[in-house]
Amino acid sequence: MKKIYFLIILIFSFRILTPFANAQQRSTSVTVYNTNLALVEEIRPVDSTHGEKVIRWKNVPAKIDPTSVHVRWLGGYTNEILEQNFEYDLVDIGKLFQKYIDRVVELHLKDQSVLKGKLLGVGGALILETPEKNIVAVKSNEIVRYQFPELPEGLITQPTLIWLLKKPVTRKRTLQVEYLTSGMSWHAEYVGMLSQNENRLDVSGWVSLENHSGALFKDTKLKLIAGQPHRAARRVPRGYGRRLAKAAVEAIPSRFSERAAFEYHLYNLKGRTTLKQNETKQIPLFSPKPVQFKKIYKFDGQRWGKKVKVFIRFQNSEKEGVGRPLPAGKFRIYQKDTKESAIFLGEDWIDHTSKGGTVTLEVGNAFDIHGKRTRIKVEKIGRNVKEETYQIEIRNFKDNLIVVDAIEHLNYAPRGEWKIVKASQPYNQTDSQTIVFPISVRAHNLAKATYTVRYEW
Repeated sequence: MKKIYFLIILIFSFRILTPFANAQQRSTSVTVYNTNLALVEEIRPVDSTHGEKVIRWKNVPAKIDPTSVHVRWLGGYTNEILEQNFEYDLVDIGKLFQKYIDRVVELHLKDQSVLKGKLLGVGGALILETPEKNIVAVKSNEIVRYQFPELPEGLITQPTLIWLLKKPVTRKRTLQVEYLTSGMSWHAEYVGMLSQNENRLDVSGWVSLENHSGALFKDTKLKLIAGQPHRAARRVPRGYGRRLAKAAVEAIPSRFSERAAFEYHLYNLKGRTTLKQNETKQIPLFSPKPVQFKKIYKFDGQRWGKKVKVFIRFQNSEKEGVGRPLPAGKFRIYQKDTKESAIFLGEDWIDHTSKGGTVTLEVGNAFDIHGKRTRIKVEKIGRNVKEETYQIEIRNFKDNLIVVDAIEHLNYAPRGEWKIVKASQPYNQTDSQTIVFPISVRAHNLAKATYTVRYEW
């Protein structure tokens, strides 16, 4: 009788012993979205020379959505599919023990003895009834190897789609299958290298792709979609990777071509690649490009306390920026320290940014710039009217002139009205409840701005 052996060090890793690759796989294309979703298209020969009515399509992802499967025959052949089943009860040590309750198993122990008996229970220890009718409990750390006579019915080693056909397949045919799977996603990774004198910013882009679908896709075509397709809500109950080093700014050619697709953007990988299970793969999106940027200081005393934050902003145009659509992702900023080294300045996330759009990155807190916001006067001038006066102070310890955007939120009476009745300098209104004072501060100096706001409600 065929026997199955398990080493104790592989008890919880049985699935990795089962490869997902299929020698019959002829062609695969994978389209990955930003939203934990991928569309897989496979073309395989169906070798069924014995005239079978059942096709077993192995090596599919464990996280496949079986309701999304679309099947069609190629080469002019037709055969109606009467039924589809998805088998995903994969074998592991826990399921094997459950299936072998009240059956005989063989345990090889650390002391080189062998214990054979009927398995009665599985928990903190294995409970066996020996041929002598003794009840024995064995802890798992005492066991070196388990031995089972055979694989129990109902357990499989790979997720499998099974189709029942109307008529037998009498010779080799070709089948194309498309399906959706979760467990795959991607995002962009950007590196901005700032020159030592801060007059140049070189930006490069990479793609970080993660595969946790439960399948390996070997030598596959790869497409990436930047955008978010709407998905119907489920009506039944259901149960970030290595970092880019600063060397990533080297001139590595892009492996992707980009074009619009419906209301999204599609990135097509030149050539093929292999997507391993539980792998994070990084592929160049575009080579370093110099961008024209502005360094911006902002102070928001109501939200950040005394901190003054520094931002980098650029227009994503042909003339000033990268000049191509930028998928959502993480943007890291470095600065050259010496010819051979760099320092990390900060990182931020960007949303999908169209060509011609604006990219604003929060880099960190300015060390040599301090802010202070003080309410210096409150006066009630009517039943539902009051005035408040605020003073904003910016202190500059740097050796050069700076401009700080001081942000003020006028949301005391969200259902009422506000009006600036007095201001020491011009300001800009950015939305219905926010104004910004651009405050210029000379080197090693202090600058102030005051204003009075009237609230009516």
